[in-house]
Amino acid sequence: MIDESHLRKTYNGLNSINLSMPLYGTATTINDGSWNHFNQLIDEAAKYTDDKQFLTYRIESSSVGNSGRHFVRINEYAPKVHAAARYFYDQYHELYFDEDTQPPALDRNNTTSPSSQVINNNQSQENRQSQLTEINFEFKQTFQYVTEQLIRSEDNYEEGTSEKSFINKLKGAIATARSTADIIKLIVLLAAETGIAAESLKNIFS
Repeated sequence: MIDESHLRKTYNGLNSINLSMPLYGTATTINDGSWNHFNQLIDEAAKYTDDKQFLTYRIESSSVGNSGRHFVRINEYAPKVHAAARYFYDQYHELYFDEDTQPPALDRNNTTSPSSQVINNNQSQENRQSQLTEINFEFKQTFQYVTEQLIRSEDNYEEGTSEKSFINKLKGAIATARSTADIIKLIVLLAAETGIAAESLKNIFS
């Protein structure tokens, strides 16, 4: 008797590998040994269904000289993964799977392959990293500018004045800032705390 829960788990595992397969053109080989998990799922599918046809989808790795390292070629691995998931669905979906769980079409031109999401994710990460770089650069520039203005202005005011108090407190607190917004908050808070006039504040930073 077929174990339905194991069957679903095995199919979902195969389809997950199918969905995460690298795009054609982005890589020619895989060398992380992940195909061993695929072969394990194939063996389980054959076991749970007593269908030896699954064993024809096993993938054999190639070795890199005498290094002990192994790899599989994407153009061999991806079609087998897709074919295995497709065969699994076609043979057993009427009994065990919903229609919306069927494997997506294999797109050798990378136009509709779900694995294109991998590229989109990478591009999103690159965009976020670029934005973070710009934000960090802006913060460093602001930090440097404010620090230089405080040093330039501190000799212009006598001890005991609100301006001198503001400068001293901001010099001591600015090291805690982690963003441009933090610096602005410090300036606003310390200006209110020391009672410095708006015109004096303008003169310090101009």
